[in-house]
Amino acid sequence: MRCLLALVMTLAVTGLAYADEVIPAAKSPEAAKQSMRVAPGYRVDLVAHEPLTMDPVAFDWGPDGKLWVAEMAD
Repeated sequence: MRCLLALVMTLAVTGLAYADEVIPAAKSPEAAKQSMRVAPGYRVDLVAHEPLTMDPVAFDWGPDGKLWVAEMAD
């Protein structure tokens, strides 16, 4: 049991490893926006992120042109 707890604590502190590669931490919304490249004349807008929405899992455009975001409140 102590070995399992030590493994869980190690993964929590160092991040998950897959194929000898550590998965990086998630980017902040602003950092993610800055990393995107779009064609001239287009722009990237942040419309749904935590904590403004709780666990956004899907989105769709309504017939009125509004963006609807589905949240998973678990």
